Amino acid sequence: MPPNGNDFTFGYTIHESLPQDWETEFNLIMKNLIELLPIKSRSGFYYAPVFAWNENANLPYSSIIGFRGGSSISGNSWFDVGGQVLWMQLEIPDQEIMWEHIHRYTVIPHEYFHFHQIAKSPDFGIKWMMEGSAATFESLYAQQYYGVNYFMQAQTYVDTKYVNEPALLELYSSNEINYSSSVFVTLVLAKELQKSNYSEEASFRLIFKDFYAKYPSNENWETIFEEVFGMSVNDFYVNVVPTYTADIETVLPSENLTLQAIFQE
Repeated sequence: MPPNGNDFTFGYTIHESLPQDWETEFNLIMKNLIELLPIKSRSGFYYAPVFAWNENANLPYSSIIGFRGGSSISGNSWFDVGGQVLWMQLEIPDQEIMWEHIHRYTVIPHEYFHFHQIAKSPDFGIKWMMEGSAATFESLYAQQYYGVNYFMQAQTYVDTKYVNEPALLELYSSNEINYSSSVFVTLVLAKELQKSNYSEEASFRLIFKDFYAKYPSNENWETIFEEVFGMSVNDFYVNVVPTYTADIETVLPSENLTLQAIFQE
């Protein structure tokens, strides 16, 4: 249906290759996320299908979404009355199912957060801000809902070269493991905001919500960065980030921080 000002809607297609308990948890996670961070529709962006399958099912929806595997927000030649359709695809590794790895669930809030970003800022593609925020959101979800410190489990591979020259992380061509360096820079920003007398909740609200409320693009994001965070991008890169040790333990958020406290003022 065309956009009518109502909230963004999703449609779920879960393949039989995924176990029932995964589907049940998926539905619960999506319910939590929609309540926490509702996506608002806009012209050309009001509906998203979600396709999920076990990797051993051999791309069961390739006739609809093409032959690209993995988990992502994707879109190519699929159009409807509202414009190009973007979908969430979740190809869950069989090993994650077998070993009950938490990432089989945390990938869902990570990709959902990208819809939040895209709804506000379809022309924004600064990697460390896009992926660092989404991966931080993912880890905060894991911490709150599963009692798992996913920061320490999967995001400890902080590369000193990116701490010394964080501008390199603006490009998706930068190589990092599990977005660890992008998460680190995001957490540094949160720590610096707290030094400026913002609460921890307010600091993450600025990063997750207020920045995107200004509709950043690749052209205007540096101006919006300074407006929202009270420092220039260059000052943050040159005078702030390199003063931290490339150790994620030094910038971890509080264990009792909740997403509700961040998003529901």
